[in-house]
Amino acid sequence: MRINLMYGAAIVALIAPFQVSAQETTAIVRGRVVSGGNPVSGATVTITHLPSGTVSATTAAADGSFQLAGLRAGGPFKLVASTKSGSSTVTDIYTAIGQPYDLLVELADTTEIVVTAGSLHSAASSQDPETIITAQQIRNIATVNRDVREIERRDPFANYDFNSGTVTFVGTNTRFNAFTVNGANVNDRFGLNADSSPTRRGPIPLDAIEQVSVSVAPVDISQGSFTGGVVDVTLRPGTNEFKGTGFWSINTPGLTSKRVVNRTVSRQNDSQTYGISLSGPIIKDKLFFQVTGERTTQGQTVASGPADQGFASPIPNLTSAQITQIQDIARSRYNFDAGDPVRQRPETDEKIVGRIDWNINDRQKLFLTYTNSYDSIVNQSNTSTSTSTPSLGLISNAVTITELQRSGQIQLNSDWSSEFSTEIRVGYLSSVRGQGPTTGNYFPQFTVCLDPNSVTNALGGPNISSITACSPGAPRLLFGTEINRQVNTFFADTYQASFTARLKLDNHNLKLVAAYDRYRNRNNILRFGLGAYNFDTIADLINGNASSLTLQRPVSGDLGDAVNDFIDVNYTFGLQDSWAVTPDLNVTYGGRYDLFQTIGRPVFNANFFNRYGYSNTGTLNGRGLFQPRIGFDWTPTTCRCPLIPGQFLTG
Repeated sequence: MRINLMYGAAIVALIAPFQVSAQETTAIVRGRVVSGGNPVSGATVTITHLPSGTVSATTAAADGSFQLAGLRAGGPFKLVASTKSGSSTVTDIYTAIGQPYDLLVELADTTEIVVTAGSLHSAASSQDPETIITAQQIRNIATVNRDVREIERRDPFANYDFNSGTVTFVGTNTRFNAFTVNGANVNDRFGLNADSSPTRRGPIPLDAIEQVSVSVAPVDISQGSFTGGVVDVTLRPGTNEFKGTGFWSINTPGLTSKRVVNRTVSRQNDSQTYGISLSGPIIKDKLFFQVTGERTTQGQTVASGPADQGFASPIPNLTSAQITQIQDIARSRYNFDAGDPVRQRPETDEKIVGRIDWNINDRQKLFLTYTNSYDSIVNQSNTSTSTSTPSLGLISNAVTITELQRSGQIQLNSDWSSEFSTEIRVGYLSSVRGQGPTTGNYFPQFTVCLDPNSVTNALGGPNISSITACSPGAPRLLFGTEINRQVNTFFADTYQASFTARLKLDNHNLKLVAAYDRYRNRNNILRFGLGAYNFDTIADLINGNASSLTLQRPVSGDLGDAVNDFIDVNYTFGLQDSWAVTPDLNVTYGGRYDLFQTIGRPVFNANFFNRYGYSNTGTLNGRGLFQPRIGFDWTPTTCRCPLIPGQFLTG
C-alpha cells in the first residue's frame, strides 16, 4: 500500500494556514427536566457513552432545559438527571450527526426511575430532508464494489447510474455534490472524476464507517458549498472493547464463462478484495484507537482487438500479422517498443483510515483522523470497432491513471460551562493525479494507416487533404504516448480550519460558525507536447514520411511553463438560533455568508477580448454569497405522531 503516514500531521495543521470545513461531526442530546409537569431548575444531567465510558455533564437551566453537545454518533448512551430529591435514568439512546436527540425527563420525588428512550417516544429531530445510515444498517447492505456510493444511493433523492457508478441528487450534475469525512471536505474539486468522490471506489473502507448522512437542502448553517447533495461520513471510533474483523473475496477465470454467444474468448478477470479492521482502548475510558485497511486488485478483460487473438469484439480488417509488421518497423526504424494489444485493464484500489479519541476530561474531548486512498487503472486509448474507421491503440498508447489522496485533521470539543461549548477543527489534504503511458516510456504518438499504398483523391493524385488519409474500412494502428498525456501532471492541496461556538440562553440555542478554506491546484498540461505524427501508409512509416506533425510548445519552449497554478480561498461566517417556541415546536433561523478570494489571474488574451468583448482574466475574487436559512420541526400533541419537519427558505 502507498501508505505514508503523516507524522506530525496534527502539528503541521496547527502551525500552518488552515482550510475550512464547518460540517457537523458530533451529535447533540437536548431536552427538559420536569417533575409533575413543572420545570426543574439546576438538575445535574450526565450522559455516558456506554461502549467507551465517555462522560459529558451539564446543569438544567431555569426552565428545565438542557443541551449536551460534542457527543459521539451512535450509542447506546445512558442519561441521568438528578437532584437532591430524586433522579431519573434514560437508557438506549442512539444519536445521529446533524439530528439533535430530544428528551423529556420526568424526575421521581424519592426514588430512581429507569426508562428506555423508546418508551418516551423520543427521537432524533431534523428540519430538512436527511437520510441517516448507521453502521449496523451498512453491515446489512449487500454491496458489490464496497463503495460508499452504494450506501448513499439509499437516499430517496438519489439516483444511481449503474453504468458510470455515480450518484446524482435531485437531478443536479454529479460534480455538484459535496463529500466530507469527519467534517473535512475531500471532494474532487478539480472535476477530473465522474462525480465528487476523489477515487473511483470511494476513499473510505465500509468497515470504518460509523454513520453516513445524506442531505439535499440542509437548514443548518454548517452545510454549504454544494448544490446537489452533501454526503457526510463519520469514522467509527474505538471503544473499551477490543474488536477485530477481516474478510477476503476472490474471483478467478475458472469462475467465469469463457463462451460469448458462439465464440471462445480469453478470460483474464482475476480479482480479489481483502481488508482488516482493529479497534479498542489504549487507556480504558480515556484513549481509544481504530484503524481499518482495505485493498482490491482486479483485471477487466479488454473486449476489442484482432479477431485472430480471441478478442470478444474484433476490430474489422485487423490481423496479428499487421500488428507484428508495425511492431518490427517501430523497433528497427525508430528504436521504440510499440507493445502488444491491451488484453487487460489492471485496477488497484487501496485505502486505510485511522482515528484516535482522547477523553481529556469530562468537558474536553480531542480526536485525530487520518485517511489515505490510492487507486490506479489502465485505460485503452484510440480503439474503435467501427466498420468504416477501425483503429487500435497498442499498450504504448494506453494510459495508466493514478490517484493518491491523503488527509489529516484534529478536532477539540470543549464544554466551558452548562451554557457554552466550542468545537475547533484544523486539517490538511493533498491530492496527486498521475496520467502517463502504461509502459512508462514517453514518445510521440504515431498513427499509421494500414493501407499498403497511398490513397488517391478523385483526380487520381495523392490524397493530401486529410492528415490521416485512409481507405474506408482500413484500420489504423496507434503507438506512442497518447496526445493528452504527453505533458500532464496534477497536484492540489487544501488547508482547512473551522470554529463553532454554541451558547444556550433559556429556550434559545445560538450557534456561531467561522471557517477558512484554502485550496491550491497546480496543473501542468499541454496536448501534443511531444508531437503526433500521422502516416498514410505502411510504406510511409518505413520511409519516415509523415503526412502531418502536430506539436505544441509554450512560447518559452520549456514544457514546464505550460502550467496553471491558482489559489482559491473561502471565508465562511454564520449565525443561527434554534428557538424552542413550545415543547413541541422548534424553529431554526439564521444566515451564512461566504466570501471568495482568488490568488492568481489568467494571462490576458487579446484575441479572446476582441472576439467576445470582455476579458478572460475575471475571477470570483472579492465576491460573496449570502444564504438565509429557516426551518421548523413540530410534534403534534394530540397523537403519538412522528415529528413533522418543514422549511420556509434555504439558500
